[in-house]
Amino acid sequence: MPAPLTYDALARALTDGPRAVQLRTLLAVLATLPLAWGAIASPSTGLVDGRAAGLIAIGVLAAATPLCERALPLYALVALGAFLVTGQTICLAYALFAATRTRRLDLILLLVVVPLTLALVHPQALVVQGAKGALTFSTTWVLLGFPIAVGVAVNVANEAGLLRISRETERAALRESLLRERRMQQREHLVQTIHDGVGHQVSLMSVQSMAIGARKDVPDEVKAKCDLIQAAGSDAMQSLSSVLRIMRQNEEEHHHDLPGESGSAAEIDSLVATYRQYGQSIAADVRVPDGLSPDVSALLYRAAEESLSNTVRHAQGARVTVRLAAADDAVVLEVGNAAPPAHAPSLPGTGHGQQQLAKAVRSAGGAMSAGPTEGGGYLLRVSLPR
Repeated sequence: MPAPLTYDALARALTDGPRAVQLRTLLAVLATLPLAWGAIASPSTGLVDGRAAGLIAIGVLAAATPLCERALPLYALVALGAFLVTGQTICLAYALFAATRTRRLDLILLLVVVPLTLALVHPQALVVQGAKGALTFSTTWVLLGFPIAVGVAVNVANEAGLLRISRETERAALRESLLRERRMQQREHLVQTIHDGVGHQVSLMSVQSMAIGARKDVPDEVKAKCDLIQAAGSDAMQSLSSVLRIMRQNEEEHHHDLPGESGSAAEIDSLVATYRQYGQSIAADVRVPDGLSPDVSALLYRAAEESLSNTVRHAQGARVTVRLAAADDAVVLEVGNAAPPAHAPSLPGTGHGQQQLAKAVRSAGGAMSAGPTEGGGYLLRVSLPR
């Protein structure tokens, strides 16, 4: 079934494809017929007397009209010359139409001034006499507003079409951007879930096996099993780090973070109690201010969980401090640890936890700093707007 003929399809057919020339020629012939009939019906006296010159000029201009889009100024000047030679007002209409399409005021003024000037200098050459009385150039001049109006209408239609295409392009780009952003968010959410879920649990499992293996009353066979568990945990963390790195390698630099399934700031005390059960020495001073938004509260919990998990991995046996309090128009969380014992074991990390946390903090309008302290310790500080 053939596709329906639309304005866009007709425009493409007139400008592109092997049949464009044939279609433009057909339109030119159809446009020439009524114009030629008008030239025959209305006698004229231009600089060259006779209808033959007028018919030839009108035919040439009509045939060139569909083809002159890229040379409108030249076409307007040629049409003006045809008007001056033949006296056919239709030629001036072609010229005014083309000049209006160019949006050049100087060319339009030229087409107005030159005929008027020549009419003053040579009035008999630019007078059209009708069959029923005087139909002079001055009276028919009013009719020349029609090609100007048509030219303006065509310009407005073209601009409207370009605006529509521009809007459709912008909407398509926006849809693509939203889809790409959504895919990035989903991938980021998956990375966060794997890191916070699997990574933390593997770390705690390894820490428990280390704690059991360090006891003096544990048989050697059990200690050997604990060593195997620790080695498997270390391998699992390295594999997890590789997987997360592959998942993130094609992501863009800036994007928003999806909130994951997390606790709230009010649950940080319970989180501290859980890590104490794994043998960490933690001093906590948690004062949750009123009026925290759910997103800020969840982000504070996530920051505390990430920091405590890192102390288990890298600072076993070190004293840990957790502080949460309001400060002016912000809420500040600080999690730090002293230097770990010299021979304390350390688990490999994924390297993604703090990166993800920093992006989430920036997206929430906050600030984060993390780094070593004097004496070999480490401090993470998160400040979020209340």
